Amino acid sequence: MYTNDMNEINVTIGEAEKQVHLASLVRKLEQNKDFRELILEGYFRDNASRLVMLKADKEFQTEDKQKSIDKDILGISVFGDFLRTVKIMGDMAQEAMEAHERTREDILAEAV
Repeated sequence: MYTNDMNEINVTIGEAEKQVHLASLVRKLEQNKDFRELILEGYFRDNASRLVMLKADKEFQTEDKQKSIDKDILGISVFGDFLRTVKIMGDMAQEAMEAHERTREDILAEAV
């Protein structure tokens, strides 16, 4: 039983470490000047604003053009949600990892 518990805890910690690592990558990107300029400002802010303005532009009122704009706006939303989700999952994984590490220490202490 001890071995199974330790194996399960170690696997869980390993999975959590991967999530924490991905979250740290997103946070590093957000601190990068080029990423901020290109993605956070250029794509999420400026391009999103441009697309919203196109929704009302008389030149873009056909069904096909409106669908294309909507698809592009949705893409921005999905990408932003992905980045937020990676950070949230990383934060949750960090907490879980710390709890599992405490459990592992308790099991090791009991085994001695």
